[in-house]
Amino acid sequence: AVAKTLGGRGFTPKNTIFAHSVCSDEVNNKDEQLVALMVNRWQEGFSLGGLAGFPFAGKSGFRAFLHHVPDEGKLLVMFAPHVGIDAEKVGALQRD
Repeated sequence: AVAKTLGGRGFTPKNTIFAHSVCSDEVNNKDEQLVALMVNRWQEGFSLGGLAGFPFAGKSGFRAFLHHVPDEGKLLVMFAPHVGIDAEKVGALQRD
């Protein structure tokens, strides 16, 4: 749904740079998680760092990110904390 909507607005992997700032918890660094899926879809990802979804890149980090934007290109930034969801409730995550 995200790719279809953005595609309709002219976002393609060729003209878009994807950046992410999500909580750095290890549960967000697995292949089936949203960041990995988005990096796969947009063919690369620029990490803005972060804790609880707030980017820690600062002015220098954002400048570095902007230098990677294709000419006449688009920016796609995803930021979010993580929320544990298990079979019984939202707000908790059973760790192995």
